[in-house]
Amino acid sequence: MEYEQALRSGSAEISRHLPARDDPSYLDALRELVLVDAEWNHDRGRSRQLDDYIRLFPELAQDRQLSSSLRASLAHLHSTVDPNPPGAAIDFEPCEVICGFEVVELLGRGTFARVYLARQTALADRLVVIKGSNRSLRGAQASAILQLTARVA
Repeated sequence: MEYEQALRSGSAEISRHLPARDDPSYLDALRELVLVDAEWNHDRGRSRQLDDYIRLFPELAQDRQLSSSLRASLAHLHSTVDPNPPGAAIDFEPCEVICGFEVVELLGRGTFARVYLARQTALADRLVVIKGSNRSLRGAQASAILQLTARVA
């Protein structure tokens, strides 16, 4: 799906992927894109509520059947187990772009992190290794880990 590719590249806006507002399929397309967007964000630990989407698309609130259906779908999504609980490693997909690095492949995995081969597109597509973690580190602890990682590399 074109919208999912845009999500992976980090440049997704639902409105760019919708038909014209007077198109008979507009509300159905909007519903599907909202669900894809909500699931994508949920899988990455970001919660999006129906009100977030209504602020962007007020027409969602005007169709009661549509808003009820979306509210139920989003409630079900939020009731599912979080795939990335705090402290768990984050998974990236090949071709996904993270902060200017395009993921090529998974090199290794542990409990708290994943290590990926990536391409740094801003610097002549050079290959680099990135580590993805959902752990929140601050100050001296983060500095110590970065210094140790740099020495090992």
